[in-house]
Amino acid sequence: AGHTAEALNACWIDIWYDLVQRSHWSTDLAAVLSEEFSFGQPPSPEPDMSWWVKGPIKELLRNAGSKRDGLLLRLATLLGTPIDHALSSKLYCSRQDLAQLVADGIEVGGHGWKHRSLATINDDEQQKEISESRNLLDTIKAPEPRSFCYPNGSCNDGVETQVATGGFSTAFTVEPGFIEPGCNPYRLPRFMVHNRPADDPEWCAAFHQSTKELL
Repeated sequence: AGHTAEALNACWIDIWYDLVQRSHWSTDLAAVLSEEFSFGQPPSPEPDMSWWVKGPIKELLRNAGSKRDGLLLRLATLLGTPIDHALSSKLYCSRQDLAQLVADGIEVGGHGWKHRSLATINDDEQQKEISESRNLLDTIKAPEPRSFCYPNGSCNDGVETQVATGGFSTAFTVEPGFIEPGCNPYRLPRFMVHNRPADDPEWCAAFHQSTKELL
């Protein structure tokens, strides 16, 4: 994606997560945000971290479009925590780092340019997201064939066509499952491992269900 260490701004979701991490979030603060943005009451007695990172504020930001930057500034003010404008250099690989990964034999694929949900934007915006992602892979000399991963798993037939004609040979969704003969190469499933223990219930349930379907 375009969010490398050289980028002027970090991805909106990373800015939000950083604000949450550096602020002293509390029930009172959650109530202020809920009233400000008409969310209704936050979880009681204490909103856990999932409310902050996966709840209504994330959805508000996801759907904010051109108003997102102003919304992030407003949230930063309400949290009493300034936006870190050097966040990109702290979080992301540089283009040189990515080129070194490729040179070391690590596959680097496409993931859009600004991590936008592709099925929610128009054809021209989709094309820009995909072509700029491909151009970055050209810059770091990523070999072909190349794979793509849909941001947030957001895809439809039109997005699939754009990815296929945009220089990618395969693409991954966020649906859990095994890749089997006959799978659509532009709707491939995957298991999202994250930083979870081997006996994580959600991971085990998805794995066992996919194994049952395979057998």
